[in-house]
Amino acid sequence: MFKVGVVSKSVGGGGGGDVTPNPTPNWADISFFNGQFPIVAVQQIQGITSTINLEVSRSLGGFTMYYKIDTSAPSWTNGGVILDISFSGWTQIISFPAVINVSNNQYISFGCSGLTTTSATVTVKNNSDSAITLDTFTATITFEE
Repeated sequence: MFKVGVVSKSVGGGGGGDVTPNPTPNWADISFFNGQFPIVAVQQIQGITSTINLEVSRSLGGFTMYYKIDTSAPSWTNGGVILDISFSGWTQIISFPAVINVSNNQYISFGCSGLTTTSATVTVKNNSDSAITLDTFTATITFEE
């Protein structure tokens, strides 16, 4: 018998999978100093059962941002902060806001570079979960001639 207004849901997200990372990612601030000392940040996405879309935006331009997705903990991590000397193998974010797809247990890292001293706020939202803000962090470029 069909009943109007009765909706059946499975436990854990209504059949579409869980799209809320747990714990909530908390990226460290990132920076780039004089073209040679990038400090980038990594977080593991956990607690989801479906691929999610992260939206990355920044408060102003004038510098380049990169991201990298790894399936295992990057060997160059140290407490969530990474010191790296190049962005070889990273993906440049061409336009903002950018949408990045990530799956459970993947690691996503962010970095920046530039030739002009500037600072911006970077916001990461979960477009798969009502565009809720997951984290904000600072991207700072320091360039001294």
